Amino acid sequence: EEVFNGVALFSALGKVYISNGTLNKVLVFDFVTKKILKYVPTGKFADAIFYDDFSHKVITCNGMSKNMTVIDPAGDTVVATIQLSGWPETAVSDGKGNIYVNNAEKAEMDVIDATTFKITHQWPNKPGTGATGLAIDRETMRLFATCDNKRIIVMDATNGNVVTSFPIGE
Repeated sequence: EEVFNGVALFSALGKVYISNGTLNKVLVFDFVTKKILKYVPTGKFADAIFYDDFSHKVITCNGMSKNMTVIDPAGDTVVATIQLSGWPETAVSDGKGNIYVNNAEKAEMDVIDATTFKITHQWPNKPGTGATGLAIDRETMRLFATCDNKRIIVMDATNGNVVTSFPIGE
């Protein structure tokens, strides 16, 4: 059974990328014809997926293998695997060469260089635990990380300092 977890659009090539955690693959299809173009292998349990407008790559967060798969949309091939210390919940890009990953297991923000696909920083997101959702305000360079302990963490994306945190609901 196929269970789809996330969607990334690459409008320049007219492609849609859908992560499939049960098959450990990304389904690529043509946006106009709806024809399946390819299945790209990922790590175990491909979950969150996004298009990084800096590197022009599609990237999946693979929870069970604790890594990320970097896909080049030009040929729909895997060009890198980023190994993490814990499971990645979701990720965002600042559009300037940094990818921020909510590392749910370690309660930290992992920062990835979008050119080398190597970890450059690992910042704690205390007092948050079990990071889940993540958004970025590129103008203010603030990260907004929701956490399992019903808190949201606001972090400075330039240095990892927690600016504030406050309670949120379920």
